[in-house]
Amino acid sequence: MTALTFSHGDALIIVDGQVLEVFRKNVEGSNRIPLAWLGAWLDTERMRIAIGARTISGGPVYAERPQSLTGFWRLPIQAEAVPDLRAFFAEVSALAGKAAAWS
Repeated sequence: MTALTFSHGDALIIVDGQVLEVFRKNVEGSNRIPLAWLGAWLDTERMRIAIGARTISGGPVYAERPQSLTGFWRLPIQAEAVPDLRAFFAEVSALAGKAAAWS
């Protein structure tokens, strides 16, 4: 299986198997989270994506409304990259066997 990747600015998000990993160019190391716990939402006011572990089980992997997350990271995103971000998280959601919720 080929890993899914989303690259934008100084961030790289890779999903390999059942784990999502976030790399940032100027940060040593990476952050990893199992897809079973993954939650992400797009903060359109500040144009950034929040990625972390959902504090409430059973929610969607990705939403364009706030989700309660723990241990999360915020990555800046440009408006023109949002369609690609949605497509990426739709694939991630399918791998995780969960829904993606668009507003």
